[in-house]
Amino acid sequence: MSNEGLERLSFNDNKQQLYFGKELINMFKRKVKVMLLVVCLLMVGSVSAFAVTYSFHFEPPFVGSVQHSPSAMADGTFTPYVDPSGTTNATTYVLTLPSPGSIDTVSSFAPNVTSAKTYFTYNSGFGGLGQYYKLTGYPSNSDFQEYYAAGGWKP
Repeated sequence: MSNEGLERLSFNDNKQQLYFGKELINMFKRKVKVMLLVVCLLMVGSVSAFAVTYSFHFEPPFVGSVQHSPSAMADGTFTPYVDPSGTTNATTYVLTLPSPGSIDTVSSFAPNVTSAKTYFTYNSGFGGLGQYYKLTGYPSNSDFQEYYAAGGWKP
């Protein structure tokens, strides 16, 4: 083989190495983009998993003492709960539809909640991803004194 043939072979080998090097870099860039996209989606998805807060102020009389939180979106995991911060008077909670003044319940009632995280069970047909609900609460005892109840909840 002549020197010219060796130079041509060497040049082609360098060209192939350069080509494969560029392919490796492009493949790495694609993987990084995919990983960043996955991380972003996980972060967005996990935001809905965090509890939103509520703060209720109950004043006598019992009639008219029902309180509602702003609405929040269900994350589709079907694990709604209420979690009072600290200890408070016995309060009954339920999830309701978000329309103003609605008392249409979408979950089981959680009666006499004072301090422990308490889970709800959705009624049939409710709780799917993207559906909005609000936390509704009222004193468990009709002869109550003024009190505050606050904490976290997740539809």
